[in-house]
Amino acid sequence: MKTGNSLKYLILWIPLTIFAQDNETCVTCHEDESLSVRRSGIELSLFVTDDHLTDTPHEGFSCIDCHTALDGITEFPHSPLVSLPECGSCHTDAQAEFIEGFFKPLLEKAYSAIPNCSDCHGKHKISWVGRPQKVCGICHQDILKEFNQSRHWDLAEDNLTCVSCHKPHFKYEKEEHSPEAWKMKLLESCHKCHENEVNTFMNSVHFEEIEKGNLAAPICSDCHARHKVLSPHDPESLVSVAKLDLICSRCHIGYEASIHRPESNSDPRLETCIVCHTGHSTNMTEANSSIFDMGISNVCLKCHEEMLRVKIGEAHYNIHDEQIEMIDQNKEADCGNCHQYHYNAPEHPAFTGIKRSCGDCHPGQQQEYEQSSHYYALVKGHKEAPNCITCHGERDVLKTEESFQGQSIVALCSSCHGDREVTLKFQLNPEVVTGYNTSYHGQMYQLGYQGEAFATCVSCHDNHSVLPHTDPMATTHQENIMKTCGNCHESVNINFVSFLQHYTPMVKAENIILEYIHTFMLWLLGVTLFIFGGHTLLWLIRLIVRRIYEGPLSKPPKSQKRVRRFDVVDR
Repeated sequence: MKTGNSLKYLILWIPLTIFAQDNETCVTCHEDESLSVRRSGIELSLFVTDDHLTDTPHEGFSCIDCHTALDGITEFPHSPLVSLPECGSCHTDAQAEFIEGFFKPLLEKAYSAIPNCSDCHGKHKISWVGRPQKVCGICHQDILKEFNQSRHWDLAEDNLTCVSCHKPHFKYEKEEHSPEAWKMKLLESCHKCHENEVNTFMNSVHFEEIEKGNLAAPICSDCHARHKVLSPHDPESLVSVAKLDLICSRCHIGYEASIHRPESNSDPRLETCIVCHTGHSTNMTEANSSIFDMGISNVCLKCHEEMLRVKIGEAHYNIHDEQIEMIDQNKEADCGNCHQYHYNAPEHPAFTGIKRSCGDCHPGQQQEYEQSSHYYALVKGHKEAPNCITCHGERDVLKTEESFQGQSIVALCSSCHGDREVTLKFQLNPEVVTGYNTSYHGQMYQLGYQGEAFATCVSCHDNHSVLPHTDPMATTHQENIMKTCGNCHESVNINFVSFLQHYTPMVKAENIILEYIHTFMLWLLGVTLFIFGGHTLLWLIRLIVRRIYEGPLSKPPKSQKRVRRFDVVDR
């Protein structure tokens, strides 16, 4: 111990041996700021005053209440090698928890520098909260670095420390809880400060999944980070506008493809998950958007108002008009009643924005379609097979009498049946469109006629229940073909329907006689054009030569005499 002024301690020693021991007796020596002791090579200050206990849990205590080894000491200065205070004499439960949950586990791992009570709570300026940042950070330096950069560090002056979330005396607290219970425990920690946000979260689908025991369901720390919690307005925050979708897609894999990204949009807030899912609630119907103070339908109108206000002639005009009327009356419309919000997500293999089945409103047409070859191919996984949207469209669904006329029907069917790759893949007749064009009906199509003036694909094959001609239910089956042709032609007989509607000379083996006729007509046309074309060309050459040698031809004067070659009847 440093003695300082020897004379001073000699003078003090005499009266201290006479009077009973109290705090004033201790302070007489320990108020010297230079007073210190060296232990294990480390110099420790022994400077203590009455002010050190002010505003602490030990205010009003006597020194010997804690330094019990000095009780009864009458000779001063006392020995510097006195035993340290035993906190567990008063804080029995806390010390027992610390020994079992903190000290022993670290001791078993051969840790030597294990913190004690005074390292966290102080020696004389005792604090219930202590200074865990400095103590915990000795081992958890990486975590302390993250915490120092967090929004919580700005609130450290309000006693927000490590022990605000973690038990101070029990290092392995997590092992005492089941995984589900631990998630709930972390929510309780966040709820202490973020009451409104956690209450909102408890109304979310995520919380419902946690209650069901789904360990993959996220809690606060899964999105906001555990220690480096930043403000959502910070560009580095995991929940900032620029990074939020990456957080959501960690669990909702593939859903980033379903986020609406308008081509002409300067507002990035319109392109995040929480535009519709409202942040903590993630509920689309019971809460407003956390970015826009409006309902989900009004959020849709931010980009889709023009699409919602469709033309009167469109097939779904009445449905949209009803929704517009609800919005105008400040009622909550439901766009999701028909439309898929995540139509590009992996669980929507149809890749369509339509949630509601067309068959919900058109059961008859749906039943016919489900009996067709197109439907059989679709359920087998062939995406090339047409569905309702392929033919009718997804957005601008026009009425059939306006959208399906002669020209448009043939062009629609030809988009697949005229595509050589599609016909070869599914072993269809690659010449079916060419064969149709050679027929009378096809010639009408090529001349540009509209309306019902000529037969189109659906006139014979039907529009929804399209089947091969070998199927007894097909409209082109031999048992049904006369009835099909009779829809337009009167007095239909077996000879009439035996005419090949899709005749093509390219298929010679099936049409030998027609191939001979076709070849003869081609030769006849070629020879005729060659002979008379050559004759016309030679005659033109003769006229040019004559003009060169004889000059312009002079017309003979008209005679006054007229000869009638044909009488009125002949004419």
